[in-house]
Amino acid sequence: MGFITDSTFLFMIVVNVLQTIMLGSTFYIVFHLQDKKKIKTLMVYVTVLNLEYIGVLTVFCLYKGFYPYEQLIAAIVTNVFLLVYLGITRSKTGERREVNVMKKVLYAMWLVGNTVCLLIFLNSI
Repeated sequence: MGFITDSTFLFMIVVNVLQTIMLGSTFYIVFHLQDKKKIKTLMVYVTVLNLEYIGVLTVFCLYKGFYPYEQLIAAIVTNVFLLVYLGITRSKTGERREVNVMKKVLYAMWLVGNTVCLLIFLNSI
């Protein structure tokens, strides 16, 4: 029963719940919001996602020296899904320039966030 009160176990539960919510919100954002609102929401979502991954990776690497595979799998699934969505979203001729700029910023944030996460993860191995 002592493992339930272990801080690492509780932290893992919090992180798993957070990543489950984020994965579910990816599906909601992609399939339910309108185009312009969807892109802005995705920008906020990717920023939060990258900060969360970098924060979790840093905590695990600095204090524990490992990164659990469940977290890595959740990160990969979420990021691959987002990248596929960005890849299949074609620019419409009537789409405003603002939306195209936001898509490029979204790609850049995705790339930078995942590069940092990958470097931290590789450093922990």
